[in-house]
Amino acid sequence: MEKTPAPKPPRRGRPLRAMLVGGPSLCRYCLRALLNEFVGGATVIEPDCGASLSDMAAQARTCDVVLYSALCTRDNGVRFLKDLAEAAPEIPIAVHTDNEDPDYLARLIAHGVAGIIPATLTADVAAAALRLVAAGGTYYPSRMLQDVVARRKSGGLSPARAKGGAGLTQRESEVLDLIVQGMPNKAVAQELGLAEATVKIHVQNLFKKLKVKNRTQAAYRAAQLRLERRPADDSGAKPNGSR
Repeated sequence: MEKTPAPKPPRRGRPLRAMLVGGPSLCRYCLRALLNEFVGGATVIEPDCGASLSDMAAQARTCDVVLYSALCTRDNGVRFLKDLAEAAPEIPIAVHTDNEDPDYLARLIAHGVAGIIPATLTADVAAAALRLVAAGGTYYPSRMLQDVVARRKSGGLSPARAKGGAGLTQRESEVLDLIVQGMPNKAVAQELGLAEATVKIHVQNLFKKLKVKNRTQAAYRAAQLRLERRPADDSGAKPNGSR
C-alpha cells in the first residue's frame, strides 16, 4: 500500500497556483475540478492553444507546479516535458498518466519530472501528491519505480560500485532515504535535527556522488543501488516479486 503524502502548505502563504497542460479538454476539466475541490481553491491557468514554448515557460514561472495530463492522447508528452523542464528548470512538473510502461516512466524521470501521478490514485491522494511536488518534494508509487529500475538495471551502476553505496556518508544516506520518501529540504532538516542550509549541502553532495541532476533521479538511483546490492545482501535471494 502506498503511503499517502502529507499535504503541504502553499508557498508564500497563498493558494497553490498550477499550470495545466496536455490531454483533451475533458481530462483537463476533471483535473481542474480535482484541484478546486481538494487543493483549497487552487488557481489554475491554462496556456492558450498554440502558445510557444517560451510563452509556456514564462507562464510556468508564475506557478508553483506544472501538471501535465498524459491521458487519452496520442502524444505521451516526453519531448514537450523535456523542453519545458529545460526552459523553466526551477518549476516542478507532475504527470498524470495511465501509462505504466517502465521505459516511458524512466524517460520522464530522466527529464526531471518530479511527480508521476497514476490515474488509479484516489482524488485525495492525487491532490496530496501534487501539493507535495509543488512544495519541492517528489512523488511516484514505489511499485512503479521498482519496475523501472528492474527493466533498466542492465544500464545502471556496476555491482562493484553499487556495493560501495556510491561512497555516501552515513548522514548522506539518511538524507537520501528521506528524499526517496518525497520530503523537501525543510522536512528533512526537521526530521534529522539539522539546519536547512546543512541539508542543502548534503543534497548537493548526493547529486555529485550519484551523478544525478535532481531529486527524482536521486531517488531512482537509490532504488537502483538497493536492487544492485540485493543479491549480495540476501545471499542470492531474488528481488520481491521474482518467480
